[in-house]
Parts: sequence; C-alpha cells; structure tokens
Amino acid sequence: MPQPITHLLLERKVLGNFLGDAVHQGDIYREEWTSFGQDIFYVKDIIRHTHPQRYNVVSDTFHWDGSYDEFCSELDILKSKRNEDRDGSQKTDLDQLGADIYRRYLHAVGDLIFHPFVYRAAKDHWRNHPSHEYRRHKVIESIIDAYLLDVLEGTNPYEFRYNDHSMRPHTSLELDDNLFEVVNSGIKLAYGKSGIFAANGVDYEKYFGRYSSDDPNHPLRDAYRDFIFYTELLFAFHKPLRHISGLDCLVPLEKINDDQIRLMNQDRKQWYLSDNPEMPRYSVLELLNLAVKVGTKIVQASERFLASDFAISHDFFAIHANNVVYLGQNFNLDTGLPSSENLALVKLATIDETLRYGVDMLAANYKTIENYV
Repeated sequence: MPQPITHLLLERKVLGNFLGDAVHQGDIYREEWTSFGQDIFYVKDIIRHTHPQRYNVVSDTFHWDGSYDEFCSELDILKSKRNEDRDGSQKTDLDQLGADIYRRYLHAVGDLIFHPFVYRAAKDHWRNHPSHEYRRHKVIESIIDAYLLDVLEGTNPYEFRYNDHSMRPHTSLELDDNLFEVVNSGIKLAYGKSGIFAANGVDYEKYFGRYSSDDPNHPLRDAYRDFIFYTELLFAFHKPLRHISGLDCLVPLEKINDDQIRLMNQDRKQWYLSDNPEMPRYSVLELLNLAVKVGTKIVQASERFLASDFAISHDFFAIHANNVVYLGQNFNLDTGLPSSENLALVKLATIDETLRYGVDMLAANYKTIENYV
C-alpha cells in the first residue's frame, strides 16, 4: 500500500475531473477511509483489540484476489439503488456513494501501478515479507507520500492536515449505513460466496457472516473507528512514535533528503537489474500520471455503465470497456499481475525469480495506459 496520502492525492486528481470542487467537500474521514481501500483491515485492532482473530489476513486476501469482482458488485448495487430512486430524492446520497465506490477501487489502481516498483526497490516478497525488506517497503512508501506532496502541493504531511476535520463540519466518527451496506455486500459476494476467502484460509462466517448488520461491533464498523484512531494517532503523535519499533517506519516524513529523493527514480533506472529490456524504468511522478490516466478511464467506463441499460457491470465492461486495463479480471494488487498468476508466483523458489516474473505483462499494461488520451 502506498501510504494513505498518495491514495488520497490520486483519487482527488481523478474524481476532481468528475466532481469538481465537491471532491473537497463532505465527510473527511469517509473520504479518507474509502481511499484507504483494501488496506482498512491492516489498521483494525492495531492499537486496541475488539475481536479475537487478526484481520490483517483479510486485507492480504483483498490484495491478492477479488478486488475487481468487489468493485463490480458494488457498482451493481449502486445502479439498483439509482433505479429505485425514481423521484431523485436520494440523488445526493447516491452520488456520494458512487464516489465512495470509485475511491475504493482507485486505491486498488494505485497499488497496481505503484507496488511493482516498490516491491522491486525494496526487494520485498509479495506474500512472505521478510522483516528487513518489508520495513524498507514501508519506508519507501512514506518517502513517496512526502515526495509527491512536496512536488505537487508544496507542502509536507503535517501541513497537509490529512485527517483534519475542522473544515468539514459534517464529519462523523461512525460508518455511514449506506456505505456499510454496499461494502459489506460487496465483500460477501466477491470473497465469501466466491470462495476466494476460503482459498486463502479466511473463514467468511467467522470473520464477517456471524455479525448482524446492525451490530455496533461489526468488523467493518470497528475498522472505520480504528482507522480514524490510527490516523489521528499517527499524525498527532508522530514524534514519540518514531521511537517505537514496528511503528516507526509508518510515521509520515516531514522532510526528505537527497538520497531519499534518488529513490524516486528520477533518472529512470531499471526497477530491478535485468537483461529483459521490458523491465520498467518509470519514475514515481510518471507512475502517478499513469494511475490518474487509467483511473480516469475506469471511472468514465463506470459512468457509461450506470447510464446504460445493462444491470450487470461485468457484462457491460466485457463488451464496452475491454480495452481498459484493470477492468475485466481480478488482479493481484501487490504484484500488478492478474490474480490467475498467483499460483505460478507461489511456486517460484527465490525472490530474484519472483521480481523478474511477469515483467512483459507489466510492461504491456503500462504501455497501454501510456497511450491513453
């Protein structure tokens, strides 16, 4: 996961083209939680424990498979709700819900674009995460946050006021019921009923199914509160947190030095030393531009679906958006490759083999996105 600010910058750049100034309005926590996307269960219970099982395995599974299916399920629910709103009385709420759904999938898009670079820069493994390399992975993502804020906004993570709700009077500490319903249903359809959870060792009934939708301690509702608590803590108490092992690498960086800037690949070196000329060389800024391009295409295609006679987004995209990268099948958000490649990746014996695998597929997708107008 690129750290939260990168995802927020991405969704604002993409949705700003559709929502205008409204992209900066509404509930700040809701905007940030939805743009945190598939990472939401990484910070659930990070400080306090309200459930006996650890939910990080849920976010792992979100990353490895199913994100496209969840996105389509949520779009289908949104379309059904729009069709039921014949008098338009729910239009404002449903427009907000649409933005939420887009933000969640734009998080996946950000991962798909950035993660192949981050994993190679850190020499991290998408599934095993050796401790030293994983820590470097997190540090690089913090540098990306600080770097993009400096270049694009002329500020740093603390002046940016990531979770400052003082300018958003309608901010709530509780998850919106409509948003809860859509995300909860999307998870059930894409991960529970499909068998993706079971294939990755997650018991849907144990983690989600046994909780009623109005349970105040439903894992999704808890994840929302824990996200707010975690980000408040991270930004308000960043100085002491820098001295706590395990949390120090997550603390946003106020300033970055020349060595850290060089990690942003401005000189366009191969991401990982290879004889394959297709090994990507994009800089971090170029990656953000690619993410904005493909994210915009995805939202445009989704808006066409919502205006169409199709009831099922899967069917619409297969016919009318088959040239849009990341629409059409599930992708692994860590490797950037189709989830159908996961089994082959698991069988690879070394990190070197893993980081060289699938480069031609990655390069082809990046080049397709480059050519979008």
